[in-house]
Amino acid sequence: MGNAVSQYDLGQCYKKGEGVTQDYEEAVKWSRLAAEQGHACAQYELGRCYSNGEGIPRDIFIAVKYWRLAAEQGLPEAQLILYACYELGAGVPFDRSESMKWLRSAAVQGDAFAQYMLGNNYVNGEGFPVDPSEAAKWYRLAADQGYTEAQYELGFCYKYGMGVTQDHIKAVKWLRSAAYQGNADAQYLLGLCYGTGLGVPFDLSEAKKWFTFAADQGHTEAKEAIADLRISSKNNK
Repeated sequence: MGNAVSQYDLGQCYKKGEGVTQDYEEAVKWSRLAAEQGHACAQYELGRCYSNGEGIPRDIFIAVKYWRLAAEQGLPEAQLILYACYELGAGVPFDRSESMKWLRSAAVQGDAFAQYMLGNNYVNGEGFPVDPSEAAKWYRLAADQGYTEAQYELGFCYKYGMGVTQDHIKAVKWLRSAAYQGNADAQYLLGLCYGTGLGVPFDLSEAKKWFTFAADQGHTEAKEAIADLRISSKNNK
């Protein structure tokens, strides 16, 4: 049957055209050989080939079959894509409980996107009862891995005391991390912190700086905040 790892690697070479002429049919051939030996990454990749119609006729049902095999072996990428399939009803009937099962499986294994999405679901009550504490827990796990949106959400939680004890200093810490990575919502809230002196010393020039960063990305509230600063400045002259 051959070595599954080598077969998978060769399939990837054909898929990407690395060291060989790119050939999706050859990629499918070698991925299938590895997948049939239980190689989880090969099963995941073969599912993608079926999903995208690369080297083989498109068939979302067979794609789901291979993704499930990989997911059951604990591959987070496959678990995440199964989550999406059950959420969208793609290749399987819509099933919120199944989608949450696979999302949680990926999150427990440390996938930052899955942790962030799980936090959102606890905030919105999708698949689970609304639970701000659980939401903050999962946001923190993703934030600790540098996931920008989770850092913003965790900063928001600390700023407004949602699922955690209100702490403006911790709020600023996480909002700043997300703001430096370009998150406009975090930039706006960080501007508010400087503009009100919550968690940082009061500093209107810093507030305006962060409002401007957010406004440059089209953030409506940040634009309004800059306009308010201008009006306030004129009135104080």
